[in-house]
Amino acid sequence: MQGKYTRTYDPSKPIVFQHIPKCAGASVKRIFTKWFRNHLYPHYFNERTSTLPVKVDLAMAQENAAAKGETICLFGHFNRDRGFGYRDYYPQIDQILTIIRDPFELHVSNYYYAKREIAHGKTILPLARIIIEQNWGIEDYLRSQRSYILSFFPEGMNESNYPRVLREEFLFIGITEKLGQTIHSLASLLDKPKCKIPRENVSVRDGGGDVLRFRALFEKENPFVMEIYRECCLIYEERRKQSFVERIFGRGRILDRDRQS
Repeated sequence: MQGKYTRTYDPSKPIVFQHIPKCAGASVKRIFTKWFRNHLYPHYFNERTSTLPVKVDLAMAQENAAAKGETICLFGHFNRDRGFGYRDYYPQIDQILTIIRDPFELHVSNYYYAKREIAHGKTILPLARIIIEQNWGIEDYLRSQRSYILSFFPEGMNESNYPRVLREEFLFIGITEKLGQTIHSLASLLDKPKCKIPRENVSVRDGGGDVLRFRALFEKENPFVMEIYRECCLIYEERRKQSFVERIFGRGRILDRDRQS
């Protein structure tokens, strides 16, 4: 299976967008809201009230969308380690989309997001409370906290099976560092209009200009996460090449048909 992406989109079935935190998901959500309108259903844990995401009646929601020639999208942080992953809520769904970011950059961004929340007097996030209690600087954080990316990937994925599992589980994997291309590819896949990408929820790194010197430390502490990211980048390029070939051959079939008619 590796080297060729065989998954195809079925517009008659619901989709899930797995919003991995700090992977440009807020910007992507703005776009998906335009694309799916009333058929976009958020899935987020409320940290303030400790309230789980609401479960959607998929059959009813999809029936309402189908009546208008549309489909539904469930969009949010499906964190399986906290009990609200997409398999916990919707085990039957098999069209999963996500966008992943360089795990080191994601990890650093998460720290500065928590610091920004603290500066605004907000301490709801567990990481914000830890930073305050432990008085962590960026180096303390990077040495003490492992990447959380695995919480948003399938249970049972390991060092032996991750290339296969990623290709079987996900209909689409995009890359934050190639967000423009990623959104363009998503629009083509889902037959949605192209649009500009808004910048949302960007964490400013005050005093964080030298964090790159900690990359080697992070990668040593999180080797599997880095392997997953590299594999996701390969999968992204596989899908782009496959889509290009399909478009070329599709045009060729149309030209042949027109010549014969």
